[in-house]
Amino acid sequence: MLAYGQSLPEGYYPLPEDGFCRGWTFDLGRHFAASLDIGLRRRRRGIGPKIKDPATGKMKQKKESYYVWTQGAGFGFDVGYTVNSKARVMLQVISATLATGAKPQKNETNDNTDGGMAIETEDKFTDRNPGQAQVQFYRAKTIPGTWEKTRLVDMTQDDLVRLLITGMHKGEVFAAMPTEPANTGG
Repeated sequence: MLAYGQSLPEGYYPLPEDGFCRGWTFDLGRHFAASLDIGLRRRRRGIGPKIKDPATGKMKQKKESYYVWTQGAGFGFDVGYTVNSKARVMLQVISATLATGAKPQKNETNDNTDGGMAIETEDKFTDRNPGQAQVQFYRAKTIPGTWEKTRLVDMTQDDLVRLLITGMHKGEVFAAMPTEPANTGG
């Protein structure tokens, strides 16, 4: 995977700064792409007809590589990360463990009922770890650039991403999206 900031293959462009996380409650620039497990990942696709490989006798197809922007489940907001909302609320990650996606693992069983040795493999996945984050919330004071602490909240990295999108955690509003002033037509 190519992470944000690495050299991109020819013809691929970085994530746009102005459209990144558009519509979210908290403002995240594209420099948070790695924290959201967003990266340019290589994929392969078959091109042309399938032909029989003379060495193996199997049907094969020529493959070409291409890249796709994808998002995984390995969220990683680390200690010290600070994010502002449009509603004059700021949060800072005080402690954290990274979330990890489920990973395939092979389990081997040995069935020796007929006297011979039979090894059977079964695909299984490790449990997904949602990570942990302790988040300090701040509210903007009336003096520009000054903040006051409001709450310290423990949550998972998954919960933190939901909060960044919606401004809510466990049904409680932490940062509401500002509403446009009503046009009184006056």
